[in-house]
Amino acid sequence: MSCNKVQPKLSAYLDGEMSGVEMMQFRTHINDCRTCQSELNGLRAVHSMMRDLPAGPEPSEQLADKVMMRVNASRPNFMRLALVVAVPVLCYAIFTFSRPNQAKIPNRDLILKSQLAQDQIFDAGSDPTSGASLVHYTNFEGR
Repeated sequence: MSCNKVQPKLSAYLDGEMSGVEMMQFRTHINDCRTCQSELNGLRAVHSMMRDLPAGPEPSEQLADKVMMRVNASRPNFMRLALVVAVPVLCYAIFTFSRPNQAKIPNRDLILKSQLAQDQIFDAGSDPTSGASLVHYTNFEGR
């Protein structure tokens, strides 16, 4: 076995989570490899320190009740939900209706179409006030 295969499984080796054949291969490699031996000794020291740590405090019996009270308090109530739904609907309604100053322009679409047609004529260069032609003809190769 190589160090790359042994080192990720050192913890499993210490915990006895390997098959007999795998454990024998590990022991053979560890006996021959100083690097893996030092890694294993360091991991053993960490395991030993972890076992020696005092047990942490136990949670209080009221912990579950306190957590459930906070969860229930954080749930949105009906008024919040109504507000969340009403605000976008009102914004949509306000912005979709026509504004009063737009209604004052008669035949707005016809004016826009004629202005667009004039712009296209100007861009094509056939307008006498436009000067030189702005159109540059090219072939399919971009020349």
